[in-house]
Amino acid sequence: MATTQYGVNANEAVKLWSRDLWVETMKLTTMAPLMGSSKDSALVVKEELQKGAGDRVRVTLRMQLGGAGVEGDNTLEGNEEALVTHTDDLLINQLRHAVRSDGEMTEERIHFSIRNEAKDGLADWWADRIDTALINQLAGNTDQTDTKFTGHNATLAPTSATGNTRIIYGDATDTTEASLSSGTDTLSLTYIDRLINLAKIATPRIRPALIGGQRLYCLLV
Repeated sequence: MATTQYGVNANEAVKLWSRDLWVETMKLTTMAPLMGSSKDSALVVKEELQKGAGDRVRVTLRMQLGGAGVEGDNTLEGNEEALVTHTDDLLINQLRHAVRSDGEMTEERIHFSIRNEAKDGLADWWADRIDTALINQLAGNTDQTDTKFTGHNATLAPTSATGNTRIIYGDATDTTEASLSSGTDTLSLTYIDRLINLAKIATPRIRPALIGGQRLYCLLV
């Protein structure tokens, strides 16, 4: 009599396990509370390729309007403000990692499940890799050139705004990370206020995210 059996590494089991692993991974990421499909999220999750094929996603970012507006019955026509948008292409690739069991006899000799521990270990690994890639991109860490650690897209160094640098080091007198001193260069509320001000006066202005029903800028420390 023939029987139907699916082995430990059967594709059918792996597909179900992959979906479960992704759910567990997102619970462990530091960035998860900032992520969402809304354009007002601090980190916008693009889902276009879940509905069709492609190797890249074109992203459009709308900047914050900064005009003064028109008061009272003064003429509005001719005083409108133009939208400022930027576009970028995100390249799509795959990143894989795995844990292999030596076989059923190995699993019989131990008191824990290799498959369960492998799933938990991979969830930890993926959560750390997602956070690492996002931080490298947000910080413009061009020293990291391996795209396995930058979300498959090369990082871009922060640019300079007219009259204002977009990088603040320590006491605002140092100009490079290498010149920082842990004894004198510390983060204080003064620098947080300065960062908020730079975001508000940037050209174009940086639009805050919608977090918990409030318009907020995000600072990761």
